[in-house]
Amino acid sequence: MKKIPLPTSIESWHDTKKVIHSIGCFLLLFFFSLISYINWIFLPNIFINFLQIILFYTLIKRPKFLLWSFLFFFSLFQDFFSDLPFGLTAFSCILSIFILLPYNKSLKKISFSSLWIFFIFFSIFNTSCTFFILSYIRSNSFSFFSVFSISSLCTWLIFPAAARFLYISYTMIKKMEHLHEG
Repeated sequence: MKKIPLPTSIESWHDTKKVIHSIGCFLLLFFFSLISYINWIFLPNIFINFLQIILFYTLIKRPKFLLWSFLFFFSLFQDFFSDLPFGLTAFSCILSIFILLPYNKSLKKISFSSLWIFFIFFSIFNTSCTFFILSYIRSNSFSFFSVFSISSLCTWLIFPAAARFLYISYTMIKKMEHLHEG
């Protein structure tokens, strides 16, 4: 039987690159969630769904970058603040991932303006899933178009700025990882 040597320092226990990556992703998601909920406090009728933007952009442009456990945690956080049943946003996100995954390679190659137009369909699908599940769970009859209110339009309009910010953030996190490598 071969003996496995025990690590002698903290650095050998944790890969510094993974720690920086995890902290960077967590802070990025936390920042977007904070902006979203500050917006919700001051303008309760307009809720910009940054989670949809992060999910769509990351899945298409950088699928290996985001830690999906963080996305699940922040979807539960969004359910709490949106007064939705726990897990509803996570379920609609998972369903959207499985729908988008086969088209990932073809969507990576299209221009940004086409991607922005495709985001409309993603947003409608994700919001529809949430709406139908919510109407089934709560057995309420409320207008389908109330879900596609000004909030969905604002989420779609903010997509280019948020995507640019995500691109810059992902690049900065990668640079920080490379700084600590050598």
